[in-house]
Amino acid sequence: MIKHSIIIPAYNEEAGIKGYLSNLTRFFDVKFPNYEIIVIDDGSKDSTVKEVKAVKSSKINCIKFSKNQGKGKALKYGFTQAQGNVVVFLDAGGDFPPKQISNFVKAIEQDKFDIAIANKWDKRSRVHYSLKRKIFSKIFSKINSILFKINFSDTQAGLKALNKKRTENIISKVENNGFVFDLEFLILASKNNLKIVELPVVLNWKNKKGGINLKTALKMFQQTLVLKKRFAK
Repeated sequence: MIKHSIIIPAYNEEAGIKGYLSNLTRFFDVKFPNYEIIVIDDGSKDSTVKEVKAVKSSKINCIKFSKNQGKGKALKYGFTQAQGNVVVFLDAGGDFPPKQISNFVKAIEQDKFDIAIANKWDKRSRVHYSLKRKIFSKIFSKINSILFKINFSDTQAGLKALNKKRTENIISKVENNGFVFDLEFLILASKNNLKIVELPVVLNWKNKKGGINLKTALKMFQQTLVLKKRFAK
């Protein structure tokens, strides 16, 4: 019986995904052996799928979208395929060392919380991040706090653990398919009185070439305003 499902959305991650998946399988084989890893290839144009399949593990299932549909869409679809009681959302870039995932899984399994989210800005966190990304993250969090009156320090970090049964109704209501998926999910979860905890993390940022640029930032801001209009109704 599968107890833990790790959902990984991936887009053009051929450079590092094989190594990261190998690390994850070694960790889960020992710590949480009843698991599955579902990689959603979001229309990659490189060899991401080939690299995923090169990892020799029966626990990995790779699903490929024919075209890019967005991180949110990938996570939502992966969630519908998950068989575990605990679902972990995890970025493909390898920024989060596997060992710390235990803290997130245990927070859900101990039935104290419905959702556990990573908080890069916790005083106990150890984050190696570019200055540009730090500034953007802080600004985005401040905007969200003002617009939605939420108290989360970090909605966007790519490590979250969920109680599947208690969050599936929330996931089904999330409309955003892009990067603002996380924000909308947490707003809905808060409105439905789910128990959410923020946990410190170790983050070693590896994706030096990709990530947030002006175009992406503007798109996220635009989508955030759409959310504001929706929840104002």
